[in-house]
Amino acid sequence: MPEAPLAQITITDHRRSKEWGRVDACFSDALPQRCPNCMGPLQRHGTRPIVLADIPEDGRTVRIMLSRPRMRCAACGHIHLPCPAWLDTRHRATTRLIALIQHSENLSLRALATQTGLSPSTIRRIREDSA
Repeated sequence: MPEAPLAQITITDHRRSKEWGRVDACFSDALPQRCPNCMGPLQRHGTRPIVLADIPEDGRTVRIMLSRPRMRCAACGHIHLPCPAWLDTRHRATTRLIALIQHSENLSLRALATQTGLSPSTIRRIREDSA
C-alpha cells in the first residue's frame, strides 16, 4: 500500500486500473475538542464521505475517497467538519491539483481534462478563480 499522499490522512485502501487510481482514506489527525463558535465540548457525530480529485499518477487520474468526521457541539448544536489545509472545498480537489492546473497555462483545457479526469468547465473555473 502506498504512503499517505497528504498530511492528516491514513490510507485504508488503494485500487488501480489502466485509467484511474482510487485511494480510500480517513482522518488521522487529532480532532478538535472545542466548538469554534461557543467553545463548548464537541462530540463525534458520524462521518461524511467526500470524493476529491488529486494529481495524476503514472498517467492515471486519481480520486481520494475521504471520510471526514462530523463533530457536534453539545452546547450550541452546530455541526463542524474538520477541514485539512490541503483540501480545496470549492472545487473538491487537493490544493496541489489546483496549483498544477493554475501553472499549466500552456496546456489546453481539453488536454488538462484528459490528464486530470476533470471536466473542461471545472478547469476553466479553477483558472478563473486564480486570476
